Amino acid sequence: MNHRNKINITIKKRRMTLVVILLFVSFSLMSENLQKVVNLEGTWKFTVGDDPQWAKPEFNDYNWENVYAPRTWESNGFEEYNGFAWYRKTFRFNSSSLDVSLFLVLGIIDDVDEVYFNGHLIGSSGQFPPTVITTYDLKRKYHIPKELINLNGDNTIAVRVYDEYADGGIYQGPLGIFYDEDNELLSYNLSGYWDFETKTKQNNISRIYGVEVGKIFVPGYWELYGYNDIKGSAVYSKSFMLPSDFNSEDLMLVLGYVDDMEIVYFNDELIGKTDDLKNAGNRNIHESDLLSAYEIPSNVLIKGGSNEIVIKVFDTGGYGGIYEGPVGLITKRNFQSLKKRQAPKSNSIWDEIYNSIFD
Repeated sequence: MNHRNKINITIKKRRMTLVVILLFVSFSLMSENLQKVVNLEGTWKFTVGDDPQWAKPEFNDYNWENVYAPRTWESNGFEEYNGFAWYRKTFRFNSSSLDVSLFLVLGIIDDVDEVYFNGHLIGSSGQFPPTVITTYDLKRKYHIPKELINLNGDNTIAVRVYDEYADGGIYQGPLGIFYDEDNELLSYNLSGYWDFETKTKQNNISRIYGVEVGKIFVPGYWELYGYNDIKGSAVYSKSFMLPSDFNSEDLMLVLGYVDDMEIVYFNDELIGKTDDLKNAGNRNIHESDLLSAYEIPSNVLIKGGSNEIVIKVFDTGGYGGIYEGPVGLITKRNFQSLKKRQAPKSNSIWDEIYNSIFD
């Protein structure tokens, strides 16, 4: 990396610090009604260096340093350090009967990370050396596969971080384990693993637990699951069975939030696209800030048989994908309730953040 590029990265990161309050105001306005199950802010074990053994839950981290997260590691006494470092935290759940889909939220990490839950890689953002791709401004939210969770004992989170330049580490919250309360409004929850096709060959996807090449967890930015080099578009698809007695009246397909634009097919029938949402009185809202939902014609849905959804997503730059829920079938009445729950996103805040970083 030449001197000019290093200066540019430093300027961008410092500008990012200046607008971070705006960024988290915007996060607070985002759609998800996340309910915290476990608070992870506070003391973590920490060391510099890199060793894959540190991901294992049985590893003894007693001699590691205690640091506070969220906070840059420079603020924790590791000034001017750039390179690899690891965080670890062991905790217990307060309940032994959590029947909801859980997410590990780690705020923002500078620059690149891999996250392990009880020894299994559950997500990764950015790309490690030798070809570094930074994701220092991406909110980390990783799905925790239910079979990895120990409700009756210790659980260990290990976070491998690489910082290329300037400040590093888990530097902004929130940190915790959450579930999305909005899923309770769905008649049929479609979050989970979807088939996923891209034109660009991807590497190391199969290292992430539950994710193989051609699969991705929805909702979530595709960068959170190792897809860093997608150019232009990708295709999501999912097949599912509905019981014969399923109430199919007045149903909509809600996709949460999509970055940037989508075309949606249900059982080979085009049921909507982003332009339809824009034309329905949403011209002043950016495409990625639209709550995506489309009516399902009653003659299209198959009860007692297989249904297939195909979604082509077009991303014009930055992070992409079906990035935020809820995702599923919902009645029109419950969709109105969902919209009332959603605080409106502020496009002006995002514009200010973008201009502050890139102008």
